[in-house]
Amino acid sequence: MSRIKASILVLIAGISYGFISLIVKLAYAKGYSPAQVSGSQVLVGTLGMWYLAYRGRVEWRKKQISCKDLVSLLLGGAFSAITGVAYYLCLQTIPASFAIILMFQFTWMGMLLECLTSRRKPTKDELISIGVILLGTCLAAGISAEELSKLSGIGIFYGILSAIGYTGFIYFNGTLAPTVHPSLRGAWMITGTLIAMFGIYPPTFLVDGSLLDGLWAWGLLLGLFGSLIPSYLFAIGIPHIGSGMASILGSVELPVVILTSALLLNESVSMIQWMGTILILVGIGYSEFRRASSEKKMKLAK
Repeated sequence: MSRIKASILVLIAGISYGFISLIVKLAYAKGYSPAQVSGSQVLVGTLGMWYLAYRGRVEWRKKQISCKDLVSLLLGGAFSAITGVAYYLCLQTIPASFAIILMFQFTWMGMLLECLTSRRKPTKDELISIGVILLGTCLAAGISAEELSKLSGIGIFYGILSAIGYTGFIYFNGTLAPTVHPSLRGAWMITGTLIAMFGIYPPTFLVDGSLLDGLWAWGLLLGLFGSLIPSYLFAIGIPHIGSGMASILGSVELPVVILTSALLLNESVSMIQWMGTILILVGIGYSEFRRASSEKKMKLAK
C-alpha cells in the first residue's frame, strides 16, 4: 500500500473519532450510563471487525497467527478499553471541548514514549514541539485559574488517563504483530478491548432490557465511529506510516470535536481557544515533519 493511501485511511479514522464526543453526550442526555454506552460500542465494533476479518479470510487463513502475537494483540487492545472508559467518564463532568484537550495530551506523551523505548534523549525539535503543544493546550482550555479550580478534579484525572491509554493504543497499533493481516490484527485487538471492557463493566445491558429499549441505536453509532471504522483503518494504515505520522493525521479529531461541540452541543468556543487548537496542531506537525526532513537528507547523503 502506498504511503499516501495509508495516510488518507488514518485521516478518515481520526475524523471518525471526532464524532464520538457528540454521540456520547447525546446518549448521556437520554439517560444511558458510561457502562452501557461503552459496552454496547465495543460489542458492536467487535462483531463488525470479526465480520470483516471473516470476509477476508482467504487472505490470511493460510498463515497461522502465533500465540505470542495473539496475546500481544489482546493486551494491546486493552489500552483502547482504558481510553474509552476514562474518556467517557471524563465527558460526564467536563465539557466535550475541554475533555478532548485533556485527551490530546497523548501527542507529547507519544513522543516521550518513543524516546523511552528507543533509549534516546528527546531532540531539540521534539522539545520545541512539546512546548508548543503545551502552550496551545493552555490557550485551547479557554478557562481561567479560578474556573479551572471549579472543574471536577476526577474528571480531569480521567481525561489525562484517557490520554495515557490512547498513547499506548497508538504505539502498540504500529508495533504489534506487523506481519499479521490488518483485518485479523484489528479483530484480535478489539477482542482484547472487549474482554478488558467487560472486565471493568460487566455487560448487564445484555439482560436488563436497555439494549432493546433504544441503547442498540447508540451502540451502533458508537460502534461504527468509535470502534469499527477507526480500528480497521488504523490497523491498515499505521504500519505503513508509523505512529508519529499517525499522531499528526489523527489529530484532525481535535478540530472536529471542537467544531461539533460549538455547533451541535452549543458549547462556547472563543477565538483564543481556536488559536490554542491551531497551536496544538502546529506542535504535532512540527516535530514529525522536521524528522522526515532529516531522514530525507540522510538518505540523499548516502
